[in-house]
Amino acid sequence: MKILLIRHAARARILQDRDDPLSPDGERKALALAAAMSEAGDVPGLFLTSKQRHAHQTAELLWSRVNPKAALVPMDALTPQVAHHLADADSYVAAIAYDLAVFAIARPDVGNLLRDTVAVVLHAPRIIQCALQMQGQDPDMWRNYPAERWPDFGQAICLTANAWDGFLQGNATETTGGPYQ
Repeated sequence: MKILLIRHAARARILQDRDDPLSPDGERKALALAAAMSEAGDVPGLFLTSKQRHAHQTAELLWSRVNPKAALVPMDALTPQVAHHLADADSYVAAIAYDLAVFAIARPDVGNLLRDTVAVVLHAPRIIQCALQMQGQDPDMWRNYPAERWPDFGQAICLTANAWDGFLQGNATETTGGPYQ
């Protein structure tokens, strides 16, 4: 199983708050990532996204180009400035699992969507914190993550594990090469 942790594409930065729309360059980068995902054969059955506009727009562009039949799920656990009892305690992966369990009540097929590739669109530094936690490392060590490996806007970190539980238990492996950071 593969998880693509995707940093949202660049936002327009026109609003006073952080809920800006994508910039034209951000749209181009999101579309370029969609093409790279398709070329690599990474077709997520599930897209998880922050509820902030620029992240959600990034996810929508990827979803519409790569697999519009997939589920697209906005999540509190991925959204900065939204209180979440687990994410606020730096338990990001548990927060995602919790929100997915709530979603699964309405969509019992969600378990089937967690078998191949899942795309997760989120923000920095949470993208690094999640990557570390899924690999069994302390998410507070995000400041020590090598700067050259931080994904730019519209780029992804690719993690693999044998199954969804492998990500939850911190048994994922970060892969490099191909279209991902």
